[in-house]
Amino acid sequence: MQPAALTATGLLVAALTLPSCHIEPAASSEPSGHLGTIAMSVEHPLGPVGAIDRTQLLVAYYMSAHHADDLEALTALRDAAEGDDRAAIEHAGQSMQSLAHRQLAGDEPLYAVLGRLDPQVRAVMHDRGLSRVVLVDIQSDHLDVTDDLVARIEPARD
Repeated sequence: MQPAALTATGLLVAALTLPSCHIEPAASSEPSGHLGTIAMSVEHPLGPVGAIDRTQLLVAYYMSAHHADDLEALTALRDAAEGDDRAAIEHAGQSMQSLAHRQLAGDEPLYAVLGRLDPQVRAVMHDRGLSRVVLVDIQSDHLDVTDDLVARIEPARD
């Protein structure tokens, strides 16, 4: 693999496996449908808990400028590559699509997505005075901040 393709593939792998984003599993005391805490605040430790709908978050992310930029970069790399390099990059694209499908089906964690959206999650927490944010897959008794977060995700350009 040529250095440029190797670097890009390495960046793609890093984006897909971002270790800095951690989801705390849902505590047994949490209601059914809670998938875990995705962020906590030291700024508002006694504030309300915000809930983000997992499916709406994923749909917004995969329609976002972040994701479109990733696909555009991968496509440019693929178009510039030849032979085995091109095949490896095409495989990386197929892996990204497979990951997205598994995430939407609930069979894969959202580490890379949450890592990319951490600034937006933190901004919602700050604006709403939240102590923590949980990821949910059903209606929750917590303050629903899904629309607040989705509004902060820049949509892909047409």
